[in-house]
Amino acid sequence: ETAYWIKSVWLSNVSAADPGRPNDAPGAAGNTHTTFIIESWLPPPPGSGSNRSIHVYSNAAAVRLELNRQEVGTAAVAHYDAMASFTVKFEPGTLTAISLDGKGQPVGSSHSISTTGAVAAVVLSLDAPSVATGTGSVLVADGEDTAMVRATLVDADGLTVPFSNNNVTFSIESGPGKIWTTHSGDPANLHSNDDSWTRAYHGLARAIIRTTADHATPAEHRRLMRIIDLDGGKVIRIIDPDASAAAPLAPIVVKAVVATASGAITASLSIPMSADLTDLPGAIVRKY
Repeated sequence: ETAYWIKSVWLSNVSAADPGRPNDAPGAAGNTHTTFIIESWLPPPPGSGSNRSIHVYSNAAAVRLELNRQEVGTAAVAHYDAMASFTVKFEPGTLTAISLDGKGQPVGSSHSISTTGAVAAVVLSLDAPSVATGTGSVLVADGEDTAMVRATLVDADGLTVPFSNNNVTFSIESGPGKIWTTHSGDPANLHSNDDSWTRAYHGLARAIIRTTADHATPAEHRRLMRIIDLDGGKVIRIIDPDASAAAPLAPIVVKAVVATASGAITASLSIPMSADLTDLPGAIVRKY
């Protein structure tokens, strides 16, 4: 949530015309206001009553809160922490925060959250390589490049289940890769990062995938590595640069299995590969 506070307090006050403004900052498309509901919209803990405390980050003058399209109330934004606060009686559905100007008119920025059901599916996505994160679109087979795979636990409507902490087990179905490490960001999760499984945190889990083939490094480097490689290609398969034809570079296919009360659910993700060192993130950055 700190990132959204920074966006509300700092980035949203940087002119959209400023050439140094990050492209994904609020206002990049012309709207310089931000709105973000910090909490999830789930029932209060047992024994704590029926009300929920809701806080909204915004850099507008005020925020209007609506529950299932019915107005709950309006609160001024405290500019020292860029936040509006509400107390709302819980009711399943959708909670929407709408930023307002000094005259009480919407400024074109809003954020909605909804009550979620049980975990029904796992969605795999790539944070790197990813064009969205500036890390390219392919994993480079240089024996070292890594991919960041995100597993998101969602309900039947495709909404992230915020407090789900199911075990997520990753594996490589095919392709030149291995599970390098796993985690979820949970500070209480102390199991070994070397395991192929981890417990989800706020509905999310992470696996780092490392390539196990070297198709991309310079030919002389690979010739020398094939001479001194003590593990005989068991860890990194070094492709002979003098071979008449190298086999096609297959993608790495990652599988995730999630244990739920109703049984296991699975998903797979294909990571495209490249033998071109200019596809590495560092090389991509140097182009700009």
